[in-house]
Amino acid sequence: MVKITSDLEVDEILKRLSEIDSTIMHYQHAIDAQRKTREEILAAHARALHDYCYPKLATSKTKTLKFPHGTVSWRVQKSALRVTDTEAALEYLRNSPALWERCVVMTPRLKSTEYVAVAEEAGERLPGIEEVPGRELFYILGERIDLPPADKTEDAR
Repeated sequence: MVKITSDLEVDEILKRLSEIDSTIMHYQHAIDAQRKTREEILAAHARALHDYCYPKLATSKTKTLKFPHGTVSWRVQKSALRVTDTEAALEYLRNSPALWERCVVMTPRLKSTEYVAVAEEAGERLPGIEEVPGRELFYILGERIDLPPADKTEDAR
C-alpha cells in the first residue's frame, strides 16, 4: 500500500490526475470533431453514393454492395401505420383511461425523500427503510471516491 508523507506527493498525484483529465478532454473534443466531420461527409455525399450504387443492384443478387472499406445496402420497409408524433398520441390517450392503461407503460420511480418523510410523519419504519450510519465522503478533483476498507494494521485517524 502506498503511503503519502508530504503535501508535495499529494500535489504530484493530483497533477498526474489533472493531466490525464486534460488529455481525456482533448481527445473527447477530437472525437466530437470527427463525428461532426463524419456527419458532414454523409450529408454531402449520401445522394451521390445512392445514385452511383443503386443501378449496380440491377446486376447483383444481393441487397448489399461490398467495397474494400465498407458496404452500401438497401432494405425495403413495408408500408405500415406508425406513431410519428408521440406527444399527440399521449394527449389523445389522456382522455381515455382504458386506452391509457392499454397503450402506455409507466415505470415507477420512488421519490426517496418523500417516502422517508411519510415514514417520519407516521412515526414508524416503513418497509425498505433502515437507519444508515453517517460517513465521510471523500472527493478527489470533484469525483467521489469509494475507498476500500483500511488495513487493520494502520493507525486509525
